[in-house]
Amino acid sequence: MFQIAELEKIERDIEALASLAGDSEMEDLVAEERVGLEVGKAELVSRVVETLVPPEAVDNNDIILEVHAGVGGSEAGLFAYELFNMYQR
Repeated sequence: MFQIAELEKIERDIEALASLAGDSEMEDLVAEERVGLEVGKAELVSRVVETLVPPEAVDNNDIILEVHAGVGGSEAGLFAYELFNMYQR
């Protein structure tokens, strides 16, 4: 739970920086600090998600997917083709 408290602190710091954004003298420093906080926030969110959603044994396995055109004639066939290509990529 320390990670969530740290995430909330980073979000409060980002909001506090937003109030300083209007000052032209501090603008460069605020931009640098914001970038650092955003990077830290992204890393922390990733760690929180990994903590909340543990990896499963099948995460790295391939799948078999079968796509059928169904009812709808040539339009259904085109849709199935596009859907297959999307999953193939």
